[in-house]
Amino acid sequence: MNIRLDIEYDGSLYHGWQIQNNASSVQESIEKALSTIFRTPISIIGAGRTDTGVHARGQVANFSVDSLPTSLGQLGRSINGLVREGITIHKVSIVPDEFHARYSALSRSYIYSVSRIKRSIDRQMFYSIVYDVDIDRMIKCIPSFLGTHDFKQFCVDAGKKSTMCTVMNLSIAEESEIIRFHITANRFLHKMVRMVVGTLLAVGKGHIDKTVIDELVAGKRGSRSFCAPAHALCLTNVEYPPELNATMAAKPWGHQESLLK
Repeated sequence: MNIRLDIEYDGSLYHGWQIQNNASSVQESIEKALSTIFRTPISIIGAGRTDTGVHARGQVANFSVDSLPTSLGQLGRSINGLVREGITIHKVSIVPDEFHARYSALSRSYIYSVSRIKRSIDRQMFYSIVYDVDIDRMIKCIPSFLGTHDFKQFCVDAGKKSTMCTVMNLSIAEESEIIRFHITANRFLHKMVRMVVGTLLAVGKGHIDKTVIDELVAGKRGSRSFCAPAHALCLTNVEYPPELNATMAAKPWGHQESLLK
């Protein structure tokens, strides 16, 4: 039985998604909760390995078990009762065996939030800037990122992995004192979103121009990208093929619903 979890978490409380030695992670907390509930070690697969400080409203994970000890709704409530602060399971689903949270994903979407004013209560969700940026200058650079390109200049420690990514959408929206960068791609490299945003902000400040963006996307080593802080980044959605949708799902506080036809 293949179980999908839809997860939200406050990244400021954890050292990223992935299990690490001597550091708390979101994955570790959820796996400990599941292992307690099922009374056997449980390992989960996440859609994205968010870094330290990065938040998620739409993280997805899956794991396999032989059977459920309770209803889907109660399973979600039990996990929520056992995980550490700042983690919430919003939905528990039974999905086809072929579903893989990471490799089945068609796209992932992130939002990066910038504030033009200093913030206090919600400061862990925004990158507060003290300088002015030209939104129009940044918007003119958007076409350079769209499509399939080698983003090796916008990542850290790619190693031997492919650095080719397809950016399906990139937009910049400003409302009052908040600027939000929305980006969707088939995959993201380590720190890629933060480096795209940081480089666009450098354009907005007038430190570089669109020519540098084009050189970076073309892979020229003479140009340098910039990296924005992690705490203003949030994973918002992961898309999957329709045939891998849930056959049964429940919100932890709601009623179990059969989706079989």
